[in-house]
Formats: sequence, C-alpha cells, structure tokens
Amino acid sequence: MPRAGSIAAFCAVWKRAPTTLFLAGFTCRNTPSSASSCKKCCARKCWPRKNAWPIISRQVEGMIPAKPAAWADRIFYPYVMHLFHRHFQRICLLGEVPRCEAQLPLLLLPNHSTWWDGFFVYLLNKKNFYRQPYLMMLEEQLRRYPFFAKLGVFSINPHSASSVRASLRYAAALMQQTRPVLLGFFPQGELRPWDTRPLGYQRGLEVLLKMFGDKVNLLNVAIKTEFRNERLPEAFFLFDQNRVVGHDDLLRSQDLEKIEEGLLSELTQRIKRGEQGRVLVGRASS
Repeated sequence: MPRAGSIAAFCAVWKRAPTTLFLAGFTCRNTPSSASSCKKCCARKCWPRKNAWPIISRQVEGMIPAKPAAWADRIFYPYVMHLFHRHFQRICLLGEVPRCEAQLPLLLLPNHSTWWDGFFVYLLNKKNFYRQPYLMMLEEQLRRYPFFAKLGVFSINPHSASSVRASLRYAAALMQQTRPVLLGFFPQGELRPWDTRPLGYQRGLEVLLKMFGDKVNLLNVAIKTEFRNERLPEAFFLFDQNRVVGHDDLLRSQDLEKIEEGLLSELTQRIKRGEQGRVLVGRASS
C-alpha cells in the first residue's frame, strides 16, 4: 500500500475544492414549471432534458462537484501507473470486455474491498472504455485530496440523507450529458472485507437508476487482489455481460448483488486454475 503521504504530497499543490455545489435547475418533462415547484409528477421525470447540461440554480451545502480537466488526467496517469508498478506484481483482466452501447452512459458496478478500487476503475476505463470517468468519494477524503475532483471525482456524505440524495441527483445529471460517460458506482456503499456474503448492497443504486429514468449500460465487474508466488500482490478483474436497462426493466439491487457474488466466485475459480488473461500492468508470468 502506498503511504497516504505520497497522495497528500501529490495533491498539496492544488487549492482546496469548493465546499458547496450549485446543482441543476431541473426542467420538468410533464409541465413547463421547474421541478422544484412541480407537485404532479415523480422526481424521476423531473430531470434535465436529454443532451442538456443542467443549469446552475440552487445551492446544496457540503458537496464537492467534479471538475474534470484534461491536463489533470495527463499529469495523473503516469503517476498512478507508477504506483501500480511499484505496489503490484501485475494487474490482469480475465475474460473478454463486453460490448457496450456507445450512445448510452455506462454504469460500472465493482465490489469494494480495497483502498485501490477507485484507481482500478480509472485503469479499466483507460484501457477499455475511453470515456470521461466519474466516481464518488467520501466527502472527508475529497476535502483531503481535492485534486481528484479534476479527475471526475465528486463527494458523498453517507452520514447525511440530504447529502446522499444530492450526490445521487448529481450523478444522474452527469449521465445526461451529450457525450456518454462512465460512472463508477460501488453498490455496497462502503469498504467491506472481500469474503463478506451477502455483499450488502445498499438502495442507492436503485434510487440512482430511478432518478436517471433512461436507458443505461449496466456492467458488473469483479475485483480480487491475491498474493501468490511473488512478494507483491496481483490484481484480477472479470466483467459480467453488459445489460442495457431502462425504467421499465430495472433490475433490483438484490438481483445485481447475486450476479456480483456469482461473478466473484467465478473469478476465484479462474485464479485457482492459473488463468492470467490480458496483462494491463506489469509482465506476464513465466
């Protein structure tokens, strides 16, 4: 594990991100009034028009928005690759990368058992999907490392129901952008030991899909780190099949949780069989 100080030093040169977020003024699809004054329709229908970036209109306290910048990505990519090479023997993708609908946003759903998982999402996007990535991070951590907002990270405060809902609204608005994005979302909601079963999916995923209310690529991915024959660990990824879902055919959190648990079991069996797959970082084993 890298020392926290190395990340802190990397972020120290950047100013603290704003502590407030101006969220969207949503346009209701049912009436000409704003969503805040619409009492006839559900929240799912009160979202920005497709291909329209939200208009700034109201303030939500205590949330840090994503502010992705190409220059930040150019700086960060070689740095995180250095971390991967330093702390992992190799990082491998087992199986194939499923084909996703290019015109739809991609919701990537990993298990969450290591500090590295957010970086793994970043790597998977860089190597396979080539989209603008977005990811939630605990508010206290994003305040500590504000540079990550430049990479598409925004905050969530799980101790505040209003903050959680604001973060989910913001995530749904991000998926409305003209250029389809990748949103990394951890349905467990917190770090849990890898072998925890059931995984403990929270309701946030269902709420997010209902808020978005449109078709989306839904892609489970299993992540496992393993010490085998080397001093450093290896990391392995395995994708499930892609699912295009909309408001009329949403999957329940319990169903997606079972899918992820099955995928984790399959990943474990493949590792035991000695599969190596495609090496994303490091060298193939001899």
